[in-house]
Amino acid sequence: MRPFKNRTPWRNSVITTTVLSLAALLGSQLWQAGYPHWAFVLGYSTVCLVIAIFWSNDGFNEKSDQILA
Repeated sequence: MRPFKNRTPWRNSVITTTVLSLAALLGSQLWQAGYPHWAFVLGYSTVCLVIAIFWSNDGFNEKSDQILA
């Protein structure tokens, strides 16, 4: 069962963007609290996830001539 099956693409984008923003905020807070190693791990994971999401949408964008939000 796919959890995002019944949702519209813009809703999936909002959820994904919110989660990634919270991860970036948490990484910033970890850095300021004196945990630079954990902040780096969280930041690196967030950047890798963003790149993976953009690359996974690339094939769909080429076929449909639409850009997902």
